[in-house]
Amino acid sequence: MITSAGGGYMDLIVRKMLARADIDYQFVKISARRGVIDAAEGTIHGVSIPHADLREIYPTLIPMPEPVLPLEFAGIFLRDDIAITKPEDFREYSVAHIRGWKQAEDLFAGHGNVEQVRRPFLLTEMLALDRVDLVFFSTPTTKHIAGEVELKG
Repeated sequence: MITSAGGGYMDLIVRKMLARADIDYQFVKISARRGVIDAAEGTIHGVSIPHADLREIYPTLIPMPEPVLPLEFAGIFLRDDIAITKPEDFREYSVAHIRGWKQAEDLFAGHGNVEQVRRPFLLTEMLALDRVDLVFFSTPTTKHIAGEVELKG
């Protein structure tokens, strides 16, 4: 996560990576969708998103041939009685994930107890308030947010 204050877990990594490549940059805070549209239109020079190839929709975008910043996604929970060892195990629990994220929507298709939210902070809030058993999201991002809101567990 990159933050305007520079305290996100990705701030240092991205800054160092771009400095080593001698690339001048400016972070622009926009949604992933807006970033993709702006990059495709040339309003901004690039966007970092976890999608392999969007050229069918945005033919001007050029995907990287390999992951630049690989991410780990997992079921994240606070309770000791939850055990996830295979995808089918998610069906035993209430789950939340980010709305519009195709991978999660495919994984949880047909699951009867799924919540979708628009912002990652809401996932952590739902865990803290015990509104869901677990959230499915990026492990580093969730850990960062949990630290910011002092979520224990």
